[in-house]
Amino acid sequence: MNHQSNFLHTAHLKSYFPVVLLSALMTTCMFAGAICSTSSAQTRSQPSANSKPRTKQEASPKSSIKSVAKNTVAQKTTVKPAPSKSLSGQNLIVTGFNVYVRETAAANAGSNGQLKFGTIVRSTEHSEKQETIGGKQSFWHKIMLNGKSGWVFGAFLKSFEQNSRESIYQQIAAEKFKTPAHSFSENAELYDFLTKVQPEVKTPAAAVRIGLWRLLSLKNALSQIPFDKLEVSPYKDFTNSNSINIVYSEPGGQWLVRSERFWSLSKRYANLPLGERAAWEAAQNPLPGECEGYLNCRLFMLRETYGEYLQRFPKGAHAAESLRAIGDDLALIVADVEKKEVYTAPADISDRADFYKTIAELRSIVSLTGFFEKEAVMRQLNKIAEGYR
Repeated sequence: MNHQSNFLHTAHLKSYFPVVLLSALMTTCMFAGAICSTSSAQTRSQPSANSKPRTKQEASPKSSIKSVAKNTVAQKTTVKPAPSKSLSGQNLIVTGFNVYVRETAAANAGSNGQLKFGTIVRSTEHSEKQETIGGKQSFWHKIMLNGKSGWVFGAFLKSFEQNSRESIYQQIAAEKFKTPAHSFSENAELYDFLTKVQPEVKTPAAAVRIGLWRLLSLKNALSQIPFDKLEVSPYKDFTNSNSINIVYSEPGGQWLVRSERFWSLSKRYANLPLGERAAWEAAQNPLPGECEGYLNCRLFMLRETYGEYLQRFPKGAHAAESLRAIGDDLALIVADVEKKEVYTAPADISDRADFYKTIAELRSIVSLTGFFEKEAVMRQLNKIAEGYR
């Protein structure tokens, strides 16, 4: 498998919102413990527990009345912290990306830093009352970060116990994969977390799941790198640090996960359902370069992707789908057999030997499947073999 890149390249692979100080409205808002807004055209949204703190330059200097109103609202909506013996000393794990640590238990408080996904912290106390932010209700938890105390909203935290770490790691990662459309930094953060905890996970079912999610988060992170910023930090730093697991595709101008990483994971856990899933991900994973009509290259790519899946799982959950994918590609080659306008036939003895070897391997692999599609694929392979004899 590790010869894929060399082969392909030799085969031509190229607020301060305007406030209307209505006493009745303000009284209602203060009672509810929330920042009121007027119309959508007149307001700014309530700060999120993980939104970036406003700087002095961002503050509106237009009206001292507005500043007073803002400060009044902030003071009255801030929940005063009080020690909690029940949660004192409890370990918590961060379940959000780049979570802000606030100076006080308030969403609009200044920041003492940020916490990466999966960071384990210790709660020394929590706020007296729960607060609802972004539709989520929770306490604020006081923690220590780099020698400084700070507050983290509980919606971004989960109770952590060392003896249950495998289950907890899977739970918090699974939540992120329910909505995989994350940014580069978020996918990179998730990948770093899964890489860090992977050695701790010993149960086979958990290990293959963490391993597969790790590769998928790496794949997602690479897909978020802008074409014109490949050499710019943080993208360059990320690809440099993960060079052993990725390969650059010149024609596409993009980094790809090495398919052998998926295949290796699949081989190690072949007896588990997710072992097969890893093989299916490998079969769909793009290979570097492109064939540009070179027949041997096209056949080789089919052999190394869907063909490899069928060899490992001839009656697997995606076997019929793999057969159809092979058949669709072969149909294009068959259509060009007579005129040979699109695909270049193998010329020298070495290329012809590779051609017949790949055809023979595909025939052998397809013959072991138990689906009706195999007969049509076998006929296509025969036509190609005869047409380029």
